[in-house]
Amino acid sequence: MDRKARQRILRSFLASLIQSELSVDDLRALAIELDSGAFGHELSQIILDTIRGISTFDGGRAATGSPAGSGLDDALIAVKAKKMSKKMVMELMKVASPLLRESMIAPAMQKSLALGLKRFFEVANAEDCRIFMDILAGKSSDAYLKGINNR
Repeated sequence: MDRKARQRILRSFLASLIQSELSVDDLRALAIELDSGAFGHELSQIILDTIRGISTFDGGRAATGSPAGSGLDDALIAVKAKKMSKKMVMELMKVASPLLRESMIAPAMQKSLALGLKRFFEVANAEDCRIFMDILAGKSSDAYLKGINNR
């Protein structure tokens, strides 16, 4: 996320918190939870779930992702059948979704391949998910990607 967008989002988020009916103690507890990281992950999941229900959002960009299970099982089966490494899967994700930052997927991928794939399907837009599935299926016109898939 670029610096201007980050500042705009943080200002809007803080303004919403201040206008809410949360007490100072509630806000303090929220700050502590956000700092620990667990609450931040849960909040990100809620935001992604909410966005999936909206056809467009800020700037008219299509809503991200398709339901987490959509294509996920097929992708996991294909990746395991081809015995692809996590690193190779990350590279294919970057090709399918060049605007998606690796830092959005890498923490989940470090835990397990399945979690990394699940995270990709949660945050990538529907077109990027389709491209990723096409790459896994060997439908890419790129000779390099076809070589990876034919291993």
